[in-house]
Amino acid sequence: MALMCRVDLMERTMAGLCNSLEGVPAAVIVSVEDGSAHSSQVAAMPCTLVGLGERTLARLGLGEGGIGRLMVEGDHGSMIVVPVSDEASIAVLLEKEARIAAVLYAVKGAAEEIRVILEGNAS
Repeated sequence: MALMCRVDLMERTMAGLCNSLEGVPAAVIVSVEDGSAHSSQVAAMPCTLVGLGERTLARLGLGEGGIGRLMVEGDHGSMIVVPVSDEASIAVLLEKEARIAAVLYAVKGAAEEIRVILEGNAS
């Protein structure tokens, strides 16, 4: 699959995620290569959270299946990070009023779509 086509498909998936859910102002795919985040400090934060979560679960003896998702809640909103693969995750910002169950369901589907695109199996 051509790189531009893959990028277009991923952008369409992420835009669809934000446009279909109330209270989701932004979503981004973050990539990790060789243990370091690329691009910006904003992209590095979700990658760092996933790494810390994985190490914490491993130390507690709960990390054999990998991490399913991370959620950081603040006074004015939240961020959900869902690993897509060993190299990428989706980070989604939620406003305080967002329906978390609907967001979690939609993010799970988007993560699967992105995984398929990254593997080159999208049609």
